Amino acid sequence: MDPIILTLPDMTCGHCVKSVTRTVMELDPAAQVQTDLATHRVTLHTAVARDVLEKALAAAGYPRRPEPRGPALTRNGGAGGVA
Repeated sequence: MDPIILTLPDMTCGHCVKSVTRTVMELDPAAQVQTDLATHRVTLHTAVARDVLEKALAAAGYPRRPEPRGPALTRNGGAGGVA
């Protein structure tokens, strides 16, 4: 199973990590939860569907940040062009 990676901007401290972990573990006691406070990312290895996890985490106060869409921006802020 592929990991589920979510960016949770409101996960900012150790208490947040415990809350996120507890929320996931309530859904799947066998889940593996890895957190990175610096990037606000959580990597989940679980059998629970992504949408179920997102809803539970949002209800616990940790909504995910939507992933950017469209072409990647270059360093100069343009879309794919040469500066």
